[in-house]
Amino acid sequence: MSAPLRPLYRSLLLAALGWGAWAAASAPTLQGELSALRELLAEGYYALAAQVEGPRVVAAFPESLEARLLYARALLLVGNPDAAGEVLSALGSAPQAPDALHLSALVRAAQGDTEGAAELLRAAFETSPSYDVAMDWGQVAWQGGHFEEAERAYRAAMTTPKGRHEPWPTLNIARLQLMQGRFEEAVESLNTTLDILEDDTALLPSPAYIEAFYRLGEAHEALGDLEGAVSHYQAARSVDPDFAPAREALRRLGSP
Repeated sequence: MSAPLRPLYRSLLLAALGWGAWAAASAPTLQGELSALRELLAEGYYALAAQVEGPRVVAAFPESLEARLLYARALLLVGNPDAAGEVLSALGSAPQAPDALHLSALVRAAQGDTEGAAELLRAAFETSPSYDVAMDWGQVAWQGGHFEEAERAYRAAMTTPKGRHEPWPTLNIARLQLMQGRFEEAVESLNTTLDILEDDTALLPSPAYIEAFYRLGEAHEALGDLEGAVSHYQAARSVDPDFAPAREALRRLGSP
C-alpha cells in the first residue's frame, strides 16, 4: 500500500472496528431479553408478552429453554393453553426439566386433563421438590376431585423450606378435612395454621388468619361446641369487622 493511502486505510479500519464494538455492545443479550420478558409477566403485561415479545425472543434465541417457557407461560396466562402446548411440544427432551414439567402440567389442567396434570406435577415435585409445584399439584388434584392426593400434595408442600413457614398448606388441608367431615382433624390443622402466622408476625395481616378463625368456628359448630364456635367467629370479626361470613354466622347463632 502506498504511503499516501495508508492514513485513509487506517481511518477506515478504525471506523469499522468502532462500529463493530458499538454493534456488539448494543446487540440484545439473552439474559437481558429474558429479564425483560420476566418483568413483563411479573407486571401483568401478559398480552404483550404473548403476542409480541415472547415470539420475538424465541425467534432471536431459538435454543433457549427459558425463552420458550416464558413464552408458553404468557400464552397460558392469556387463556391460550393450546398454543402454549404447541410451544412446549417443540422442546423435545427438555420437558423432563422440572420447570417444563410444571408448566406442561398447568397447560394440561387448563385443557381439562386434571389427572394427567397431577401426574406431571407429582413427577416434577419428585424430581425437584418445590413449594409452588406442590401447591399447584394440590390445586389440580382437588380440581379433579382427588381429595386424598390433594392432601398428600399439600403435606408435601409443608416439607419444603418455604412451606414450613407458609399458612396455606395447612389451611388447604383443613378445608379438605372440613369438606369430608373430619372436624377434629380440621381443628388441629387450623391451630397449626394460626401457630405459623403468629410465630412470624411479618406474615400478618393475612386473609389466611381471618379464614383460619372462621373455619375453626365452623369446625366447633359442627362438633356441637357452640361456645367455641362463637368465640372463633368473633375472633374472625375482630381481625376484620367487615368479614361477612363471620358476621352472618354470629347472627345465625344469636350472638352479637
